[in-house]
Amino acid sequence: MQRRFPRELASDNSWLLKEGREKGLRADLPNKLAYLWRAGNCNLQRQNDLFRLQHALHTIKLTG
Repeated sequence: MQRRFPRELASDNSWLLKEGREKGLRADLPNKLAYLWRAGNCNLQRQNDLFRLQHALHTIKLTG
């Protein structure tokens, strides 16, 4: 078994796999990956308000 990601990301990886399997194309995996990348590489509190608002509205739109 190859380990390409740190152990700390195991729960995020499992969640992404589950989302993809359950929702297919509606899972919006590219945006979820981008969000997780930002969360891991920079403080989300430092993101500007517009970015956070767009992410929240996009999430609401996807969940109906």
